[in-house]
Amino acid sequence: MECKEVQELIPEFLRGELTKNQINDVSAHLNTCNDCYNELQNWDELFDELRSLVNYTHKPEKDIVTLAKGKTSITPWIVGSVGVGVLLAAGGALLWKKR
Repeated sequence: MECKEVQELIPEFLRGELTKNQINDVSAHLNTCNDCYNELQNWDELFDELRSLVNYTHKPEKDIVTLAKGKTSITPWIVGSVGVGVLLAAGGALLWKKR
């Protein structure tokens, strides 16, 4: 396998979404290619950061969270907005690091 092909498969490799043959091919390539192994580590760090966002819980003051007679919470919007911001920042950092 060539580097470009392996690097395109790394996210699926980390999520366990490849076939057995693809896993074997990618693993064999990663054992011999430092560039692709470094790319694997970058993706793994990004996935770790994303997993930490999923586990993030924040409980703002009740009067800030509650709208429309206490039935609509803005917490998902706040957490979602923060998550999107972190994803964009992490993706930008990875792209910047490659240059």
